[in-house]
Amino acid sequence: MKYLILFLFCLFYGKNILAQALELPKEIVYYEAKEAVDEGPHYTVTTTFHPIGWSKDGKFAYAKFFDSYADGLTLVVVVQDVTSDKVIWSKEVYALVEDGEEQNLDHKGLWNKVKNSLEKALITYKISPNQSIDYRKESWHRINGQAYKFALTTNKKIQIDCRAKGLGEKNIYQQKISETDFEYSEIGASVKGIIKSPYEDRVLVLYLISQKGFEFATDESFDLVGCHLTKGFK
Repeated sequence: MKYLILFLFCLFYGKNILAQALELPKEIVYYEAKEAVDEGPHYTVTTTFHPIGWSKDGKFAYAKFFDSYADGLTLVVVVQDVTSDKVIWSKEVYALVEDGEEQNLDHKGLWNKVKNSLEKALITYKISPNQSIDYRKESWHRINGQAYKFALTTNKKIQIDCRAKGLGEKNIYQQKISETDFEYSEIGASVKGIIKSPYEDRVLVLYLISQKGFEFATDESFDLVGCHLTKGFK
């Protein structure tokens, strides 16, 4: 009986301790800092990136904040399957209005609203939070003695190819974009770095997408695409 009680105690309080200790991860500044502009209003909406941790089987969790024109400051927490690049869990909360109720939350208030749900997701997908994240800037890197280049091109589509001397090349991402989008939205994209898995020969490629939006604001957001470092080359 005492072992059952001890087990239940650890199960209940262990989860609560994890939720309390689950602090907002440090932001990785992948974008270029903007200087203040004196000539009238200058809008720049940049999505922030806060990596949370990896699982041993290729799941990755992160958080992101951005300024929504309708809902104000918005927080989204995501679990992505790096092997398929699919989002397998996410939760979104808003600073101004949620479920019909007005509120005015800052980034800490939004984080507190998602902590319990996130904690359950991390347990489900066996992701260890608060890891030391191996983020490496730029589009090329030497990993385990092997040089890799992650090349992004925009010619009616966003395409990312991984090139490795001695291994070959492989396409890891492509997304068609209409000519209208390119002409009127001034879409730009560039690779801003990689995040190495601590468990296997796999990385996440982080790339920036910039686009002219509402009232000529320059919206900057990121996306993540997985790449195995030894398989799939031709």
